[in-house]
Amino acid sequence: MRVNSNRMPAISLWIGVLLLIGCGSSSDQGIVVTGRLLKNGKPAQVDFVGRKLPPGVSGRLTVIFYPVKSDNDAIAGEHGEVLVPGGEWAAVEDDGTFHIGKGQQKGIKPGKYRIVITHVDPSSEQDVLKGVFNESKSKITRDISAGQEIVIDLAKPSG
Repeated sequence: MRVNSNRMPAISLWIGVLLLIGCGSSSDQGIVVTGRLLKNGKPAQVDFVGRKLPPGVSGRLTVIFYPVKSDNDAIAGEHGEVLVPGGEWAAVEDDGTFHIGKGQQKGIKPGKYRIVITHVDPSSEQDVLKGVFNESKSKITRDISAGQEIVIDLAKPSG
């Protein structure tokens, strides 16, 4: 079969577009991370009980994953400024679960991450956890891989 040489550039262009569409999406999106945040083996208290908060304000717990190379890497500077770009965060649900990479949110690349946990009281803007798990103090580090559930107990955060 003889191919018209005038059509070759168009055919090559379409083949290139199809290869790009088929090859780039999954690794660019990262992996889905699911986990549970506990306190003494039970789902951590997410909302501020007994307080009436303004509409749209929840004061929910959040978890933030920062990529690191080792357990001892600093992710915050001397004055609390974040040194590591690329923190991905998730709100903790009522049952203590959290998800990164579901719906419109992109996933994260497999690897080692320092995990920061905050629970900010919207009325005072203070971290109810007293900064124990913030960017400067958190020692929670996990190796993240596909299909793994991350379980963090605030009473025993290292393991």
